Amino acid sequence: MHLVEFKWQAENVCTSGLRAVVLVALCACTDQSPKATAPPEGAVIGVGPNWILAEEVDRWVDTVALLEPTETRPSWRRKALTNVVLPSKIAALLVPAERQLARDQAERALQGLRAQGALPEDFPEPLKSATGDVYEVGLGRWIMARGLPLGEWSEILEEVGTFLIMRVLEAPDAADWQPNTAIRIEYVHVPYLRPEDQPALLVEQAREQIRIWAVTPEWEWILPQYYQ
Repeated sequence: MHLVEFKWQAENVCTSGLRAVVLVALCACTDQSPKATAPPEGAVIGVGPNWILAEEVDRWVDTVALLEPTETRPSWRRKALTNVVLPSKIAALLVPAERQLARDQAERALQGLRAQGALPEDFPEPLKSATGDVYEVGLGRWIMARGLPLGEWSEILEEVGTFLIMRVLEAPDAADWQPNTAIRIEYVHVPYLRPEDQPALLVEQAREQIRIWAVTPEWEWILPQYYQ
């Protein structure tokens, strides 16, 4: 499987109400005043007012390397950044109030799953399952699943516009994964951007307006030029 230097694209127009809310959020994110805070230790990419730490990217690098074993570490970092970390980091800026509500719901879901083995009775999102390789399970979920203890619910993870909680029911040991490894997972999404909101379009619009930059010279090469 060949990962791309991912660039979100979409053709349709999102609903005008949500678009207006997002544009207000983007105005706050594009403030170019000189009051910008200094990057925290370990920060490698700035995304508006937020930061991406090297460890947020590097936790996925070994799994990305399985899919493209002939590439180099900088390339693996670039693919982990653009396929997993950066799109969700951009989405996180768009509707902060809704995202916080979704985070609270995700905390409630995780508590129920770990304590009772089930979602709370009135939980609005369903528990789903997926079986197969990276194409069938989905790139993000397949990458995030590697190394999770079998049968245990994960921490709260984040994909584009949604929080994710999952557990791996069937998978080989992390050291035995191959590019075509098939796994079986259960998961629940807790979205703050719905599919009908067209998250891909929102992220693409935001990418064009939010300042995104590399903190260090090393990461200037890793971050694709069209993001800068």
